Amino acid sequence: MKRLLFAFFIMFPLLTFASLAYKPLECFSTESLLLTIQNQYQESLVFHLNNMVMKNKSSIMMFKNKKTGTWTLIEIFNENSCVLAAGQDNDI
Repeated sequence: MKRLLFAFFIMFPLLTFASLAYKPLECFSTESLLLTIQNQYQESLVFHLNNMVMKNKSSIMMFKNKKTGTWTLIEIFNENSCVLAAGQDNDI
């Protein structure tokens, strides 16, 4: 019983500080997302980071409309893409 209590008091602080945050993502086919970004928001590619060191070999792309200031950051993996963030009026 003492060992169980000891383990609890050692592990409890670790468990309370080790929390994960989850963010909902909007994912689409890569083709449809790129068409929407380019046609509807008229954003152009700012940068493209290719072959990241991850198991899924994803890419990160950022687009921006210089006139309106809108921007979109997406992650592409295989034939699917997810919007990581989007906004307006940043100095990029």
